[in-house]
Amino acid sequence: MDDTVDYSDTELLNLGQQFDQQALAEIYDRYSDPLYRYAYRLTGSEQMAEDCVSETFSRYLNALEKKKGPRDLLRPYLYRIAHNWIMDQFRKNKSEISIEATTQPFVARDQHVDDAVSEKEQAELLRQHVERLSPDQRHVIVLKYLEQMDNAEIARIIGRNVGSVKALHSRALNNLRDWIG
Repeated sequence: MDDTVDYSDTELLNLGQQFDQQALAEIYDRYSDPLYRYAYRLTGSEQMAEDCVSETFSRYLNALEKKKGPRDLLRPYLYRIAHNWIMDQFRKNKSEISIEATTQPFVARDQHVDDAVSEKEQAELLRQHVERLSPDQRHVIVLKYLEQMDNAEIARIIGRNVGSVKALHSRALNNLRDWIG
């Protein structure tokens, strides 16, 4: 018999603050893979992505121990921790955020080889152009299109207001349109 409980985000948030072990395990299960993919897309490194996930959950638990942490939304809070950790790593190493090649499309079995090659070439060209964006613009594009977040969530994660996120998004799309032609 399966004893798993399907918690809502609000229930997880409240139970996590009470150090409910089942809820904390569910939080990890629910968010570790998406956070890993997010970190990997930005760093291009499996090790850095693993370190990011580990540090994100460590910081979350430390915040809970201090009676701090998220009060209303868990996902943006965890992504904000990951965002800050990644930015700290890039500042330390003076390197740039990279959009990993994991954004390339999957080739279907029945797809013609020429079409598949063309799609891969287009995806690579788009990836190269996205890497030319400013770090803030790139971050908004990753969160919006790869992580499928709305502007309010993105604003919470990057520490800006929704208007600023919309402006960054608009400038990023305009730049991409100009560069792609």
